[in-house]
Amino acid sequence: MTRSNLLIFIIAACVALATLGITWARGPGGGTSENGTLAGERPVVCRWLQLDADASRKVQEADPDYQAQVQALREQAEAAQRRLAELLDAGADDAAIRQQLEVSLLAQATVERRVLDYVLAIRPQLTTPQQKRLLDITAQGVRQGGQHRRRYGAGGSGGADSDATPGPGGGGGHGRGRD
Repeated sequence: MTRSNLLIFIIAACVALATLGITWARGPGGGTSENGTLAGERPVVCRWLQLDADASRKVQEADPDYQAQVQALREQAEAAQRRLAELLDAGADDAAIRQQLEVSLLAQATVERRVLDYVLAIRPQLTTPQQKRLLDITAQGVRQGGQHRRRYGAGGSGGADSDATPGPGGGGGHGRGRD
């Protein structure tokens, strides 16, 4: 694998992994505050699932620390990605690049794991149709991340650049955005 192919693969892998976690709380409309809500509104997942006030309360109580924790994890993952980009820009040696790649991938996997822990924690609070919708949204986000990886990493078609449908991370898949 040439250095330019490695660079493309590294960037695609990081973006694809970030898609799931970073966009989850964004929702279809874009950014949210630190606690995953627009001013005075319920968390994005509650709006997607069209939960009433009681169901929204139960979801929020199921994992009250989620928003703060996932925000901190996202910031760590983004910092790791920035550091990897800096090493690539600087033409760092292969060992340093590979080491930072591992740090970045681990940080992204931690975000993804936390998002999925949240999905599994809130699922029992939902009706059967709401659970199906939640899992469908989550699966779609996972697939969008995989499509991006195939498109820019290992060949194939697809892409995570569409904002048409939210994934578990929310608004589409640019891999950027905040809660």
